[in-house]
Amino acid sequence: MTKRIVLDASVAVKWFHDEEFTGEALKIRDAADKGRVEIIVPPIFPYEVINALRKPPNLFDKEQLMSASESIELRDLLGERADKGDLNAVLELMFKYAVNPYDASYLLMAKRFKTRVITADRKLVERLGKEELALFIGSSELENRI
Repeated sequence: MTKRIVLDASVAVKWFHDEEFTGEALKIRDAADKGRVEIIVPPIFPYEVINALRKPPNLFDKEQLMSASESIELRDLLGERADKGDLNAVLELMFKYAVNPYDASYLLMAKRFKTRVITADRKLVERLGKEELALFIGSSELENRI
């Protein structure tokens, strides 16, 4: 049975830019490419990745952004479709965990698919407290998820 994860854009950015935890991010990508893990993302995902790549410290030019975009499309990471009621569900999660609506959209996907968000955002994991909706990419638990 293929494992499922929700992938935060903060992890996917590491596929294109060498930084801390790039090795772990590439392991996730490779596991997905080999069919060992199914990556689920909210509709906002590709836009968040491209936005992060064009801002400091990355500063990707148009050609680099086009290449990254093609890589995302080739992996079929364009996001799960939003359902009626998702906005209200995102708002509930946003207020419950004091996170922004973008992060809440990832949490909604994790709840919907009964899995966890793999993220490079330590603060997001901290805000969730004991609830196991997100896993930091540097966690020793990562190997069990992929």
